[in-house]
Amino acid sequence: MAHRLKWDDLQFVLSVAENGSLSAAARELGVNHATVLRRVASFEQAYGITLFERRASGYALNPQSQHVISTLRSIHQSVASLERSFTGLGSPFQGNIRVTSTNTICHEFLTPHIHILSQLYPDLEIELLSTNYRLDLADLEADITIRPTLDLPDDLSGEIIGKMSLRIYATSDYWRENKSADHRDHNWLGGTKSLLRSPVSFWQVDILKDRVAHRADSFITLRQMAELGMGPTVLPCFIARNSKDLVCSPLFDFEATTDIWVAAHKDMAATPRIHALMQYFITVFKENSDLFSAPEKHD
Repeated sequence: MAHRLKWDDLQFVLSVAENGSLSAAARELGVNHATVLRRVASFEQAYGITLFERRASGYALNPQSQHVISTLRSIHQSVASLERSFTGLGSPFQGNIRVTSTNTICHEFLTPHIHILSQLYPDLEIELLSTNYRLDLADLEADITIRPTLDLPDDLSGEIIGKMSLRIYATSDYWRENKSADHRDHNWLGGTKSLLRSPVSFWQVDILKDRVAHRADSFITLRQMAELGMGPTVLPCFIARNSKDLVCSPLFDFEATTDIWVAAHKDMAATPRIHALMQYFITVFKENSDLFSAPEKHD
């Protein structure tokens, strides 16, 4: 008997195949463990196949099922491409638009400009997704990304709209009490995995190594920790300069820069809807590019 492929079941099967466990797939899909188990079992029962070997360490894909998963991935990609084409249609300043950026850029810069956009175009429904992890634009997790990065993924199309500088900061009291120019004499504040895609990675991984005393997954949180005198940390200059307590390091002449991109999936970047909104953000950032640069040394 022929079976009608259920697209919802498809994403559950692929998530387990990619993640190797029900619990990891449940976290990715935002559902509970039992739901993933039920949907995968439903798929296997419908087609009379056993895709996974149940092991103590997780779900391993049966070698005989590799071609099935490859086919399902291909189908999933084709459907996602079709959905992206549909999303690009319609009036540029109506409907839903999902914009993603780092929590630092969202909190310290982007929100007022989203507000202005919403006031100008009240029929535009804006979702601002604040995360330091890259969302998958191919799967429509977001429409436009605004992100500091050293390189743009191959499936995205965009424009560099400025550079973001980072330096080392701590309170003036901290620098008065800790005058050693040897980084090994300081208890540093560092980033967790989500921040190590930034230029912080070189300083933290290659230089500091085991000297990181405390960590956070947000530059905003690291700024607050530094303001409390917990230690020095690398911060984007545009969020440190707004602090009345933090001072750029007089001891370490470290400075890193990274490009800031406005981008969309290459299948959507040229559509009128996405293109028009990308141009708005490109203009906003270029007009404010000086905010993201490093201050003069005497500051």
